[in-house]
Amino acid sequence: RLAMIFLVTIPLLGVGLALVIRAAMPIFRRVFRKYDALNDSVQENVQAMRVVKSFVREDYETEKFSAASDSVRKDFLKAEKILALNSPVMQFCVYTSMILISYFAAKLIVTSGGTYLGVGSLTSMITYSMQILMSLMMLSTIFVMLTMAQASGKRICEVLDETSSLQNPAE
Repeated sequence: RLAMIFLVTIPLLGVGLALVIRAAMPIFRRVFRKYDALNDSVQENVQAMRVVKSFVREDYETEKFSAASDSVRKDFLKAEKILALNSPVMQFCVYTSMILISYFAAKLIVTSGGTYLGVGSLTSMITYSMQILMSLMMLSTIFVMLTMAQASGKRICEVLDETSSLQNPAE
């Protein structure tokens, strides 16, 4: 019976993690596209600084940059809030498992009179269970970090695969 708790907990952890990653991944992709627009705006302003100043467009360009950076901030904040849901889901699973293990093991100790499972065995089982569940929590944290890294890695590959518009002359 006690092992059945893990058979329920581990898929529940996996489903929670999959839902979090599925919700956050598209937002991270969108954030990196918005970073491109933000960088283009900054590059344009730096290259054409005299034009912007001569036509008195500083206010317009400042508003344009503020809107783009605010959009990036909002999307990134939304993605981070979704990723932050991972921790409560994992904590809920860990503590629910501990409560269930304690309940069923204590019930087993009482009904068997301590012959089948002793207090020391219960303590050992709780310790091992906590080690297993904490390792699963760490693994889920790594998956969350990999989600963010995957979006960044795809963006790096896009930049590296981009062909340059500048060409060397034939001679």
